[in-house]
Amino acid sequence: MERDIFPKDEVYNQLKDDFVLVAQYTDDPKDPVPAQKLSEYTGGGSFAVPLYIVADHNGKELARFVPPTNIASLSSKEFAEFLRNAKQKYASGN
Repeated sequence: MERDIFPKDEVYNQLKDDFVLVAQYTDDPKDPVPAQKLSEYTGGGSFAVPLYIVADHNGKELARFVPPTNIASLSSKEFAEFLRNAKQKYASGN
């Protein structure tokens, strides 16, 4: 995703202008805190990695995107649409 999708203009321009990117790596056994924080968003259930969550400034989840298993089938237009919808949800106060 970060290598193939994020650099595309329709994604990059939104990320650059409208979002604050935060990466949370959850696979360090010496530091369980990131995985515990992520479980707050997943309700303690299972989740796929990578998982993209758009949250408001209070940490409330507004939208989530789990890429398809065959990530090569994902288009940048699909992810750009996810970002547009999340931005609209934020703007509407939901």
